[in-house]
Amino acid sequence: MDELIELISSININKLKSGGLWRFIFEPDSLMEQLCEAIHDGRVRSDEDAIALLYPGQKPGAKFINLRERLQERILSVVFLLEFRTPGVRTGRKPISSATASGRPPWCCCQKMPSGSVFH
Repeated sequence: MDELIELISSININKLKSGGLWRFIFEPDSLMEQLCEAIHDGRVRSDEDAIALLYPGQKPGAKFINLRERLQERILSVVFLLEFRTPGVRTGRKPISSATASGRPPWCCCQKMPSGSVFH
């Protein structure tokens, strides 16, 4: 959860909402949107907080883990797309390669967060 909190805090949600992108990222009133907003607002700081908010009186188990992982993937995609679409913005992301049998390197993008976590 700490990585997701850090990742969500790195984006400007108000800018996404005012620019109209928010409605393309999340289905309105979905659990994923609710979780993202709760983390951004500081109402959720742990898995237990999130479960109590989204699934009151229930034990969601794998449903919550799946939701949290999908949210992280969605936010990573948003960060990646926004940073590379913005002209003149230096992202700090660096391509990483390794040789393949074909001789062509596969490329990926990594973002090192202030805590030292690396997303790719």
